[in-house]
Amino acid sequence: MPVAEQPNNIFLPWDKPLLSSAVDWLLADAGEDVPDLRDRLLLLPTRQAGRRLREALAGEMDRRDGALFPPMTATPWHLVRPTNEAASEVECWWHWNRVLNEVDLNQFERLFPHLPLAADFYWRHQMAKTLHDLRGTLTESGLDCAAVAAAPDCPEAARWRDLKKLETAYCKSLGEQLDLHNAKREAAIEPKLREGINRVILMGVPDLPLLVQHALEKLVKDGVRVEVVTFGPDESEGLFDEWGRPQPEQWAQRELPLIDGQLIPRLDEAAQAMEVAVRLKAYPKDRARHVAVGVADPGVTPRLERILAEGEVACFNPDGRSLRCAPLVAFLKGLQAVLKQPSFANADALLRMPDAWGWADSVLENFSATRLQKGLDEIREKHLPSKLGDAVRLYFEGEHISNRIHARDVLEQLEKTLSQIEKNPLSDGLVNFLQSAFGKRKFTEGREEDAADLESARLFMLRLSEWEAALGKGERAAAAEALELLLDAVGREAVFPERPA
Repeated sequence: MPVAEQPNNIFLPWDKPLLSSAVDWLLADAGEDVPDLRDRLLLLPTRQAGRRLREALAGEMDRRDGALFPPMTATPWHLVRPTNEAASEVECWWHWNRVLNEVDLNQFERLFPHLPLAADFYWRHQMAKTLHDLRGTLTESGLDCAAVAAAPDCPEAARWRDLKKLETAYCKSLGEQLDLHNAKREAAIEPKLREGINRVILMGVPDLPLLVQHALEKLVKDGVRVEVVTFGPDESEGLFDEWGRPQPEQWAQRELPLIDGQLIPRLDEAAQAMEVAVRLKAYPKDRARHVAVGVADPGVTPRLERILAEGEVACFNPDGRSLRCAPLVAFLKGLQAVLKQPSFANADALLRMPDAWGWADSVLENFSATRLQKGLDEIREKHLPSKLGDAVRLYFEGEHISNRIHARDVLEQLEKTLSQIEKNPLSDGLVNFLQSAFGKRKFTEGREEDAADLESARLFMLRLSEWEAALGKGERAAAAEALELLLDAVGREAVFPERPA
């Protein structure tokens, strides 16, 4: 095999703040008057790391009463970013869904030994995401299903041959459009740098994907100066490979500098979070200068954030806030549930959301949210309708029925609106619904409480456009199915609020 192209390796100490070490090293050869770092691309583990480093550079120059031209910062995947012509994630999901709907799944018994009784859209969508993510994992190593199936020592070869067949059908469904993961592999063959950049620095990335390594090797071969900066102990050589990845066999021989008294076992996640909160309270002033909390399992983070907030301990999560829990996404999930199953229970849940009251106010004269909620309570308690249509056709008589009539009028308008959303292209029916719901609400760019909704709306409209582009001429999908797909895509994103002091 050919020898891999080698970068320049720089080892910096880890016994002082990493930001300080990084800033000192970057400024050491950047010029005395106004340091110019515009010729450098810094590849860092997260976007937040890039923000922190730029802040630290600016802070250091402020202390020197000077200024600098900052470097470009990005994550390693920036090097293999696909072109705009590549299929988006939503489009990839849709083509996988189409393939799973068209092929005879019984011919893939090694891959699907136990098929569901009904391989409906929702089963296909979950399977489409799984297959897409699997190809994404393979892409990190520069592979696809066909490459794994062709390997001479391939484990479970029959299953991989089934995956290869599905992958072939999927690529055929895409037609001339390039799959998102294939586009990344192609980008790694000829990586492109922004004009003026002639130095690439990989800094503090302990898990560099093999695909990005291939792109960096190509840059080295083309004469670009590539440097790998690794933070570690004094004797770091041998503990990391040439691309900054820890060598497990070497680290396994090192003894952790911890004593038993520093290891604090707790029963569960809640108890762990409480212990962290108690210990953080010992630092009443300048807490952020003295302590940081590292979380190995992201699933623990929400509980920890909640307990810290209850203890009035301010914290900041650099992973951002998932849009899966954004108010707009929750509202659209409520709508999707009614479209999928128009039961009274689902309609009731949707109409309890404040965002639904904006829509109701636009379609009904003299609308009252209070009367609506009272009426929904009375209908549920006195009439027990199972379907939305049953509730719309209810007849009331006697006294004290005005709230129920008001609620029935709103339910009737909802039934008509659902019909319009279903009959029209989603970009028409759904957008009209959202305009009715949010037309009178004011959003402020930059205000933290509006950030999640604004970003959700932007991404939702972008994904909606991508999805409709993926549809063939005259092809339509049920609104509930389309919303399921789009909300899944938006829910994978995050919003990054400003880091507080």
